[in-house]
Order: sequence, then structure tokens, then C-alpha cells
Amino acid sequence: MRTLLHSPLSWLLFASFLLWLWTTWRTFCVSGETAGNEARPKATTPPTATRVQISALALAAFLTLWLFVFAISTPLGSDTLRRTLTTHWRVPTDFSPDYILVAAMGYVPSGDHGADVLRAGTAARIAEAARWWEKHPHAALVMQGSSGRPELGEDHQGRLMKRFATAYGVPAEQILLESHSRNTREHVKYFLESEGITTATPIGVVTSDWHMRRTAREFQKSFENVHFRATYSPVVRGLSARNCLPHEEHLHNSALYIREWIASFYYRFRRP
Repeated sequence: MRTLLHSPLSWLLFASFLLWLWTTWRTFCVSGETAGNEARPKATTPPTATRVQISALALAAFLTLWLFVFAISTPLGSDTLRRTLTTHWRVPTDFSPDYILVAAMGYVPSGDHGADVLRAGTAARIAEAARWWEKHPHAALVMQGSSGRPELGEDHQGRLMKRFATAYGVPAEQILLESHSRNTREHVKYFLESEGITTATPIGVVTSDWHMRRTAREFQKSFENVHFRATYSPVVRGLSARNCLPHEEHLHNSALYIREWIASFYYRFRRP
């Protein structure tokens, strides 16, 4: 209950629902008032009955959208959406990558750029890559992703990722930065253009469970010997009240999953 009271999203949804109820009531009031006024001359505007029908359709569309936003804002709804994307990948026991790629998920900028920190998704991917590296210490870790801030250097995000990886025990000399790519397709493109890389190079790729499907499809187009490991999101179980209450964090997560579905269709139908 505390989550509900402290969530601005909950209050916004509640207020919009009250607005829907009030508008619905006013629509039917207008419909009832015009029942006895049919003798009045018709103006050039659409008949009242038609306007009421249009209003009813608009209200129905609004309620449908409201219910959808409410559902994906809850832990249960967000997790259900994530499950539609999640793909598991089995890595062969004899697979030994020469490179382990980590795609960035962004960082949190601050007024002092020296205090910028990685977003949770990026940090989780690096931690998973470091665990994989421990089993193959000859491999190099490749931090991929542009910072999007030319004034700080395109490798700003990569340097943050490198600092985080060294905290997990990965030697700095075994961490490479690829700071030009801005999306999954460019991760493949720029790494393939790196010196000494061929389509036969054994590589491992670390991503999120909900991003696995698109990542695997893109890398398998260009590499013959590539395998994947994912960071897995917490699983939401049960129909408890807590799991059915809206919260901004879960709406944000759902926005990522919806964007992933759109990107998957875009990549499928648009050639590089």
C-alpha cells in the first residue's frame, strides 16, 4: 500500500480514471437530455446522437489505453511483457571465446562527469561478462557503445565500463573499448571491422534476457562461432496485491520491452 501512496504514477492513473468516469457520465447525460429535443431544427453540425456515439468510442478507446498502461505499470504486467521476449541460450562446455563483448545500456550523468555511474543494466552485463571471463582468462573483454557526448569523448561510457570491470578483477590490459556503435546492428558492424577479427573468430556476447533474441539474430548473420550469455531479470510470481500495483520503475521497464519489440520488427524487415 505504501508503494501505491508514494507513486506519482498511481495518482496520475487514478486521476485520469476519475476524469474518464466524469466524461462518461456527462456523455450519457447529454444523450438523455436530447431524447426530448428531437423536434428542434437540425444545425449544420453532426446530429447529437452521432456526437454521442463518437464520444462513446473515444471514451472506450481511452479506457482501453488506460487499462493497458495500468497493466504494464505493475510488476506482474511488466514481467509478463518481458517473458514474451526472453530467450535462453545454452553455451557448449567446450566453447572458448577469444573475445567477450559487452553492449552498454547507458550511464547516469551528473554535474561532475568524474562522478558519472553506470546504469544497473550496464553494470549487470559487465558483472556477468566478468564471471564468464574467469573461466576463459585468455579472452579480451570488449566494451561496446558510444557515450553520445562528443565533448566528453565517445569513449566516456567505455571508460566507465572498464573501471567497473577492473573492480571485478579483469586486468585493464585485457579490456578493449569500441566506442563508435550506437545500436545492436552497429555493435556487429564495428567489431567485425576491428583489426584481426574475422567471421570465424570465436566470440561471446553478454546481453540482457529480453534483448537476447535480437542480439543473437544479428550476430549470427556475421559470425560463425558465437555464443551468448544473459543477465536475467527477477521473476515475479503470484497475484499478490503488491504485484498488481503500478509503479514508475515497472512502467520504465515495460517501455524498454515495447521498444525492443518495435526494434525487432524494424530489424527484421529493414536490411542493413
